[in-house]
Parts: sequence; structure tokens; C-alpha cells
Amino acid sequence: MFKVVALALTLLVASAAARPHPHHHFPKFRDGADGNGTNWAVLVAGSNTYSNYRHQADVYHAYQILHKNGYPDSNIIVFHYDDIASSSQVSKQICIQPHSWRRHQPPERRNVYVNVPKDYTGDNVNPTTFLQVLRGIKPTVGSGKTLQSGPNDNVFINFVDHGATGLIAFPNDYLYANDLLSALSDMKNSKMYAQLVFYLEACESGSMFTSLPTNAFVFATTAANPDESSYATYWDDTYQTYLGDLYSVNWMENTDIAANLQSESLQDQFLAVQQLTNLSHVMEYGQLSLDALMIRQFLTFPNTEIEHHGFGHPAPASKKDSVSSRDVDLETHRRRLAAASTDDERRQAEMDLTAQQARREFITSTIHAVTARVAGVQAKDALVASRFAVNDFDCYKASVAAYERVCGRFGSFGMQYMYILANLCESGYTADQVSAAAQYVCN
Repeated sequence: MFKVVALALTLLVASAAARPHPHHHFPKFRDGADGNGTNWAVLVAGSNTYSNYRHQADVYHAYQILHKNGYPDSNIIVFHYDDIASSSQVSKQICIQPHSWRRHQPPERRNVYVNVPKDYTGDNVNPTTFLQVLRGIKPTVGSGKTLQSGPNDNVFINFVDHGATGLIAFPNDYLYANDLLSALSDMKNSKMYAQLVFYLEACESGSMFTSLPTNAFVFATTAANPDESSYATYWDDTYQTYLGDLYSVNWMENTDIAANLQSESLQDQFLAVQQLTNLSHVMEYGQLSLDALMIRQFLTFPNTEIEHHGFGHPAPASKKDSVSSRDVDLETHRRRLAAASTDDERRQAEMDLTAQQARREFITSTIHAVTARVAGVQAKDALVASRFAVNDFDCYKASVAAYERVCGRFGSFGMQYMYILANLCESGYTADQVSAAAQYVCN
């Protein structure tokens, strides 16, 4: 009989916490974009479908920042499913995201899709190809573009999608924290960077970096801590979707201001974004002393003159229209129902809302039933109430696959329950037990 450790002893504590004050010392750094190296960037929107419009819009906005500030396309590698700008729900070849870079003025809507490279699109947006690119391996799909960075170069990585305990999502698969950290370790051992900065937008995104080494010249910030949701923002009545994510639009609107790009350190931007992203806890991980470096060393190309087009600080994205990423689909259907102007639109919106509510209820009930069948009814409550650090990734991966094989994909709402499967693994239960329970419950 397996025992579940009491909640008080099992809460997962992040290895690096967000700090309220900047550093007072500046360590020595290796060569980088301000030395004799160059810059590289990898931008990834890990989702597809119109309901996730904001993820690709975020990445397109990030591309426009880098492109405007001197990055050649040869040094930017972009992953995006590319099903938004061509969607029948929007004008062809357009992906809109507001920019808020003028003081005391509302955000301006701009087409951020212009000239975005299509390095890896469709089903080529997957963990295998992404990890190949990070390791400098030339993929046999897509453009074949890969990181060719060296020991004097700075690397910037921006990933945007859904997440859960110890994983981030791709359209048809998941990338787990141990595999991402292994790739980053390989990059370090292969001398593929001087310094590396990673901005990660996803629910529970902090859980990807709790084991990130503090001496690997990697600095990472995340939209949320290891246990909470990140937030979508900028609802648009015309496009009937959320156009951005709160953490992402805050760091990008901060960067859009030329004065900030000239003067801010990574720590300055972290603190500004942390303050603006007021619905989740923006976190920092890795070698925190790197935050004394300037953001221009990663977000501009060497020897590029920064374009002066704004000043001051951006207004935060409206708190009142931001919603947990777990609830975006539900809130979208509610808004579409409220905006329906014909009987046909109203009937369709009601059907969509009912289906979404039913799916949420199904996932909630089945994951609890699977847990109870594996561990017993009494142990189930403790497992649901606890958060264990993920160590047994083999069991976790197999358990996720076993559940989804018969119960369907978790989806953005259901991913908040994936930690329970990790808890089962860390409590000594096996993926075979999870598989048998899922077969019983969902069949």
C-alpha cells in the first residue's frame, strides 16, 4: 500500500524566487553581442487553431521587434503553425496585435504578420524539431534553418503556448522540462552561446526551470510560477478572440519603447514586467547575475542604431479584459453568445458553450476518478491537494499518454490537472496502473 506524504511536506518550492530589488554588483560576463560575437533568436508559438490566436500574434510581434532592431532573417528561426493569418475568420494574411508605446494613448492595432519567416510551420512545429534547432542539428523538414551560434554569441529564445507541471505544449505533443534542460545543457557543452536569455509564456511555466543551473550563463523569466495560470488579454470584439498574453505583451510593449531598449537591463525589464503582469507571478531562474546585462544585447543586432519612436512607459494591458488561459475557451464562447445578433449565431454559440462546459466537467470528473481508482478514495484527496516536484519523467510522460489515449487530450483547461499524474508517479504508482484506471473510467 502506497502512502501519500502530507500536503505540508510536499508543496513544491521554486528554486529561484522573484526578487524585489535589483543587484548592487555587476559580475564579469563573457563576450557577447557587445564584444566580438553576434546574436541569434528562436521564436516559437507552440499552439494552433483560432482559439489560440494570441500565441502566434505574440511571436509575430516578437519577430517584428527583432527585425526592426537589425536582426537579419538568417539569425531568426521562427516556429508557427501558420493557420491564423489564413483563417476564414480574419482578413487574409493579417494577424493583428495592439501596440501600446505612446504615453497616455490607447494601443494601436497593427498587422504583425508582415514578412514573418516560415521556417517551421504546420506539423513541423514539434518538440523534436525544436530541440534539433537548439542543438544546432539541421532538421530535414521546413527551411532546415538551425542555430549556428558560437561561444561569443548571445541567444534569445521566446516560447509561447500552454503549459502544465513540468511541460509545455506543442500542437500534437508536449516538451517536458527534463528534455528542454538537457538541450540547454548540450548547448552549453557545445559552446553554442556566451549568454542565453529565455522568455517563456505558459501556465505553470516556472516549473520548467526550477532545476535550471545557476552557473550555465542562462537567464530565464516566466509568465507564471510553477503552480498558476498565465493570462490572456486584449479581447477584440471584431476578431472575437484574445489578441495577446499579458506577460508577453508587457515585455514587448516595454521593449517597443526606444528609450527602454537603450537603457534597460534585463533586471529592469523583469521588474517592470513583473509589476505590470498583476494577475500571475512573473519569475526569474538560472544565473540571476546575468540580469545586469542590457536588453539591447539580446533584442537588437550588433551595431544597429535603435529607432526612436516613443518614450516613457507603456500602460499595462487592461486588467478587466484579461482572463486565465485555462478559461479562454469558456470566456470566448460566453462573449460570442452575448454578441450574437441572429438566431443562427445564438444557437451556434449556445451549442459551443454547452460543449465546452461538458468537456470541462468530463475532464475534471475523469481525472479524479482515475486518481481514486489508482490510489484509493482517501488518498485521492491528498494527491489532488499536493504539488510534488517532478523527478520520474518517464512515468509522468507514459501516464499522460495513457490518459489521453482513452480519455482525450487534456486541452488548455484540463492541463491544470496534469500535476496529479505527476503526483501519482512521485508517490510510487506506475504508468501501467494509470493506464488501466483510464481504460476503466473512460471506456
